[in-house]
Amino acid sequence: MIVKSGTRPIAAPPSKRFHERFVCGTGPVADFNVDAGIQMQNQEADQAPTECTGYYYADTRSDADKVIYSPDFNYAATMYVEGEDPNTGGADPLAAGQAGVLRGFVPKASANISALLNGELFVANLGNWQPFLKTLAMKVVNCDVHNALGNGNAYESILNAALASHLGVGIVTPWYKEWQQNGPSDGVLPMPQDPSALDTPDGALPWHMHAIKGQRTENGVPYALDKSWQGPGIGDGGWLKLSAEVLNAVLEVPGTCALIPVMTGPRFVPVASMMLQHKQLIIPEFSQLFNTAPGTPALA
Repeated sequence: MIVKSGTRPIAAPPSKRFHERFVCGTGPVADFNVDAGIQMQNQEADQAPTECTGYYYADTRSDADKVIYSPDFNYAATMYVEGEDPNTGGADPLAAGQAGVLRGFVPKASANISALLNGELFVANLGNWQPFLKTLAMKVVNCDVHNALGNGNAYESILNAALASHLGVGIVTPWYKEWQQNGPSDGVLPMPQDPSALDTPDGALPWHMHAIKGQRTENGVPYALDKSWQGPGIGDGGWLKLSAEVLNAVLEVPGTCALIPVMTGPRFVPVASMMLQHKQLIIPEFSQLFNTAPGTPALA
């Protein structure tokens, strides 16, 4: 499977840092895995090769609720938040997180359209999602999205955030030619020859949003467990593995980031801030500010 560019480098990560707002450990951690184990998605098989941002946020919400959500809906909501015409050029990873706050999540079992059935461009248009699905989505909303870095080195900061939140951390990185393969059977991703070399003789590297869900120690070496939406046939049963050396080096590259959704707490200030950032949303989203449908966290 060839990973296609489904996200853009981040312009600026959120100023809110997860470790400054929640109790979070520091330093090395014991092995763990926060993945619910209910799905191992394959973007290519789903005909959604540029929806990695949607896969991250939908899958993370699935880990919390044990309900499978539609990545297609998050992708459409992200186009809407960005104020872009529907496209298959990938999405802004922060806007995708904001879409989960502003527009919520649709259970996959309730969705009557999908990229597999209707094509990725069709589902990228929020106007093609029926009103009852948009209303249903507002019953399951996130409250904010935070920066998971800044608590020690990148590896330790990400793993401690995942452990404290019981959620996967979304990392946005180039997808290097050394990784652009079916992967070794053990799933260990090698150090790129030059992590900062983003242009190759074959063109610019694709960018990908994947999820760090835990840690596994093998032969005395701890690895971050990485879910990359390439299905169970990749790596070690669908899992790829990143050593601290590799993950720290890659996340030094400009445009990379580590994001984590916040699923409980007040929404009013984050929602208002997001609407001010995306001013085209102020009028259409105003009514959503006071939507407290069952299961929707209070705004106040």
